[in-house]
Amino acid sequence: MKNLILAAMLFSGISVFGAQTETREFVGLPQDTTAKTQPVVASETAIKLEELPEKVKAAIAAPAMAEWKANSAFLVKTGDKLHYKIELMKGAEKKIVNLNAEGAAL
Repeated sequence: MKNLILAAMLFSGISVFGAQTETREFVGLPQDTTAKTQPVVASETAIKLEELPEKVKAAIAAPAMAEWKANSAFLVKTGDKLHYKIELMKGAEKKIVNLNAEGAAL
């Protein structure tokens, strides 16, 4: 009888251990392991507000932005794409907007 109980406990322990191993095998694996990602290198260059494209100047001068004043601007290069990062201030409140060369928000 002892052997039967021992065998049953051993069998149930093996099935629990096997289930845990199977679960752990899939934890943390990415959904698509075939995709290769390349690091994106971005650089920011400070520019004068006067150097912004006219469409970008028009976007930050729009009525919706009337209470905000442009404080600084950066030309951001990410790979082969360019956009403008503009720091706006309203009193002590600070806001960053990212616009493409056409003045559209990103």
